[in-house]
Amino acid sequence: MMKTQRVLVFAAVYFLAAGVAAGQSLTGTLIGSVRDAQGAVLPDASIRLSSPSLLGPPARLKTDERGQLRFQALAPGLYVLDIEVPGFSAYHEEGIRIGAGAT
Repeated sequence: MMKTQRVLVFAAVYFLAAGVAAGQSLTGTLIGSVRDAQGAVLPDASIRLSSPSLLGPPARLKTDERGQLRFQALAPGLYVLDIEVPGFSAYHEEGIRIGAGAT
């Protein structure tokens, strides 16, 4: 019997600003969407974002009805992203660099 593995696809836009000019923010944002291998959106996916840059426990949220996620006001640094959706293999990505000052 052949076992089929369902795979998550994560597309992210994260901001990589090198410096902070006058009037810019000192934090960054991570925006992305969670989809399956065929491109269908996956709402209600469990997202965990961790980093030594966070001043508390890992940030957690669920994707919205369009499979989208948004973490705002992130301190600059390297982050680890974990995504779980029942019926799919877990997604794990390390080394996501968030810079300051991007909008």
